[in-house]
Amino acid sequence: MDENRNNVSDHVDEDATSNAVDMDQYHISSWEDISKIDFSGLSIENIYQFHFVDLGLAFEFYNSYAKMRGFSVRKSRSRKVDGKFREKKYILEKWNKLENRVREPKPETRCGCMSRFHVFLYVITESWVVRDFCDEHNHEFVVPKLARMLRSHKKITDLDISK
Repeated sequence: MDENRNNVSDHVDEDATSNAVDMDQYHISSWEDISKIDFSGLSIENIYQFHFVDLGLAFEFYNSYAKMRGFSVRKSRSRKVDGKFREKKYILEKWNKLENRVREPKPETRCGCMSRFHVFLYVITESWVVRDFCDEHNHEFVVPKLARMLRSHKKITDLDISK
């Protein structure tokens, strides 16, 4: 797991010294940019190079990655400074085991998987940069054909609403 953790400043320095073509490849400014990504060919090093113009795009990126792999994600913790988000962590839907619940237990849905995607606001460029990414799972994946049935991938589009 430690090998998945990388020094954020190393990644930021790599972005700063790489050429403009590489920067554009990893700069996500719209949903269209996300739809062009081949998630099956991404390495951990590639994921650390992405930077996003807003927090919503960072979530959509990780959610799209999760859909391709066959798991569901949810928003976890965030950190605000002066009323503005500075960090956001997204985790697997099954991330933590539920214990000491007040309500009657439901069938077990959490397995303790520690997969995560953590971004922070890099103030100099005003973009969201990947701080931590772990892609180690301790559970089975859903086949891609059925991934649309997982919680984070169920979406009603404007077209569906208008019907």
